[in-house]
Amino acid sequence: AASCDKCSDGNFSVAGSSGCTACPPGSACVNGSVPFICSPGRYAQGGNSMCLTCPAGSFAPSQNFSACLDCPAGSWCDAGAVVSMNCTAGFFSGSRSSVCSECAGGSYTGLTGTSVCTLCSVGTYCPQGGNTPRRCEPGTYADVAGLARCLRCTYGTYSTGGTDSCKECPAGTYCPSQLGPYGCPQGSYSAGTATACTICDKGTFCPVNSTAPLICVAGQSCPDSTVPAVVCPLGYYSLSGADPCVRCPRGYSCPSTSQAPVRCTSGFFLCGRSDRLYPMPTWFFMPIDHVHRGSRSFC
Repeated sequence: AASCDKCSDGNFSVAGSSGCTACPPGSACVNGSVPFICSPGRYAQGGNSMCLTCPAGSFAPSQNFSACLDCPAGSWCDAGAVVSMNCTAGFFSGSRSSVCSECAGGSYTGLTGTSVCTLCSVGTYCPQGGNTPRRCEPGTYADVAGLARCLRCTYGTYSTGGTDSCKECPAGTYCPSQLGPYGCPQGSYSAGTATACTICDKGTFCPVNSTAPLICVAGQSCPDSTVPAVVCPLGYYSLSGADPCVRCPRGYSCPSTSQAPVRCTSGFFLCGRSDRLYPMPTWFFMPIDHVHRGSRSFC
């Protein structure tokens, strides 16, 4: 009797067959044996002697697959995968991906299984791989969408955070490190857009939140800019607000607290701290060089 020929790999036959048959898709045939079904994660297109592993970016969820399925967008698949794995929040992927990629700086995704990332809105920023927008901190701003970090306010301006612009520091306040605004303390002032308040000069007064110094005029005294102006009392004078009130000297009168003392003329005397000159009694004589404040007997 004639001998039987052995089927080649990828083919098979059953008893009594007159020829070999190609191994069907989804199975493999070794040494002419009957087909065995490919397990999940593997495939065979037909006429195979062995099942092949699904390449990265594809998967076979069950047995007997003739071709692997593409991994869908928003997921990833290792080689030999039986299921696709969703990308976690902050990551995305296109179809047939073996890995998920981080969202670029300025974008985010807070969902799993996404194929695209969303740009951060104005007033917020997103670092790389972000899963939620972050509010700009005080002193910073984001005036366009899609920023990876917020921009710093310029000197003399401020922001309270989560804004798309900075505001000028108003007069009477100051904004250190682009924060604030904070009111200028007593004794200082600012005209606006200031990082620090200016100390008021001697001879001026600056209450809280001053936009400019209040100038002390003659007849007043402002030795300390944190204290309101003091009006010189009767018998005293000052020629500048920076000067203290000075007592009218002997032999002089001070008809005005804002003018220099007037020398007393012969025949007159000054009574106490009065601003008025009194004539000397007719029975009393005093040379001009000896004019002085009158005694109680004259007042």
